[in-house]
Amino acid sequence: MVKDAPAVVHVARNFGETEELVLWERYARARGHFLIELCPGARVRGGDRYTELGGSIAAMRARLRRAQAQLPPRRTHIYHQGGWGLDAVAPADTAERRFAFFHEPLPLFERLVVHVLRFAQGVIVPVEGMKARIRAASPWIPDGRIHVVPHPWTVIADALLRPAPARVPGLTGFPGRVEFRQKRADRLPRFLEAEEFSGELPLEVFPVGNDVRSFRRKWRRDARVVWREERALPDRVGRMRAWDVAVFLSSFEGLPQGLAWCVESGVLPLFPEGGGIEPPFHLSVDCVYEAGETEDAMGKYSALCGLGAEARGQLAECNRRGLAAIPQSDDAMAAMLEAEANRPKQPLPRKAAFGPFWPVRIYGYFIHFARTGQWGGQRFMHEPGRTGVV
Repeated sequence: MVKDAPAVVHVARNFGETEELVLWERYARARGHFLIELCPGARVRGGDRYTELGGSIAAMRARLRRAQAQLPPRRTHIYHQGGWGLDAVAPADTAERRFAFFHEPLPLFERLVVHVLRFAQGVIVPVEGMKARIRAASPWIPDGRIHVVPHPWTVIADALLRPAPARVPGLTGFPGRVEFRQKRADRLPRFLEAEEFSGELPLEVFPVGNDVRSFRRKWRRDARVVWREERALPDRVGRMRAWDVAVFLSSFEGLPQGLAWCVESGVLPLFPEGGGIEPPFHLSVDCVYEAGETEDAMGKYSALCGLGAEARGQLAECNRRGLAAIPQSDDAMAAMLEAEANRPKQPLPRKAAFGPFWPVRIYGYFIHFARTGQWGGQRFMHEPGRTGVV
């Protein structure tokens, strides 16, 4: 790390919203970094907690100013969730350098990169594939303004080191959030109805995500789906270790933490490839199917379930080698900060793209539409019971 380097501050809408944000919060606390939440409140609806998007941008700027007053004067700010809030609170931000961290390759994220680079010195992505997409869409962006820093999936190593539950042969699980937009949980019924899924053992699903209620209404009486009770992140990771196969049906992914945890535990993933999605690290060809092709997916699934112990071990070891090739978050973060310390500081506009009297809720709708092409509302908080106060 650079001597006398600015303090690192992680900024997010709310650090309880996604697995990645929960991990970055734990990572930051363990390494003496600082945290700022732009929307720290939460509301409860039907037993679930959602990020509270009340108030105006002026209030969000005031919150940022108050938080900065308690921090060292020299700072580097990392705005997670694709730089959410940066183009609204820029006049109040007094950091030396700013970065926008894009966690996932959302359908339209490349055009938002161009937008946030007006307010940040650079962008961060978790995998090389996302960097390649940015360079292909906007080759005029200097390579040095795009950094690759993998998510710190190892910060819950206690869940991976604790005694593993007994593996159940043939047991299948869905490690993703129950969401239709990205994780494509709406594809699960088609998967369950295929003849290759024998139904002798149920599919295990965790009750986290924005679309849990919609999915449960359809499958509440179907014995082929079992809802696990584990909602806390370490408990879910511990339960994943009992699976034989983990099914991913996503329409886009960056570096899914569930994939890393399953591979590290020896669980065989069934992961899509093609159509704008690719594995974040090398997986055995036996664990990859053509995205959107149910017949190919079920053929690969049936083959994985029929493997013997020796063949299963060989596939698991192949996948682990691919995971081990990913740089550690500490090393990648240190390299990024050192490179930026040696780079001349670029002036940034102080003017924001949104005025102070915009409601935060409306701002959130616009940004969500810019990223995905669809309107979105409140975001389910992925860490249950969290107060949202840092």
